[in-house]
Amino acid sequence: IVGSTLWDFESGTNGFTSTGYGGNAGAPAVSTDHASSGNQSLRVPVSFTTTGWNFAGITRYCSPRLDWSSTPKVACDVWVPPGIRGYLVKFLIANDYNGWTTYAQKGGALNNWLLPGWNTVYANLDSPYSMDWATFPQRFDRVVTVTMEIHHNYGSAPFTGDFYVDNFRIGDFEPPPASV
Repeated sequence: IVGSTLWDFESGTNGFTSTGYGGNAGAPAVSTDHASSGNQSLRVPVSFTTTGWNFAGITRYCSPRLDWSSTPKVACDVWVPPGIRGYLVKFLIANDYNGWTTYAQKGGALNNWLLPGWNTVYANLDSPYSMDWATFPQRFDRVVTVTMEIHHNYGSAPFTGDFYVDNFRIGDFEPPPASV
């Protein structure tokens, strides 16, 4: 996804906090252990102690509210420790103007399955398959909260440790190279 970088964690946590539910194992913090670009990323401590379904994440309140009215995608990079499988990412975008809150991957339109190492995950903000259960006349203007959840799939091995997040951005897919 190419476009405007919103948060890159080079100057702090940029207001991201733990969602406070599920497998969150503490507050996120800036780290120099892994970075998809620059020198820092956001360390997200998680603890999934069983093979059952669970999730943890980070959230940010946007004040002033963000205008995403012309933005087709939101993306970020997520680092997964070696040997870890059975996780995926979902984004939750919220706006209080019309009282809506929605997953940006409603109906299984997009699966952001994670592999060990760096992964770019995204959500379609312009797809009817992403938002098929509600209509948003104002599109994604006045975004109040952005949440990224790491989902531990049912049957996946227990894991306690850190995931890393970097480079939240809005934009679109990079256009394919022009034919010669």
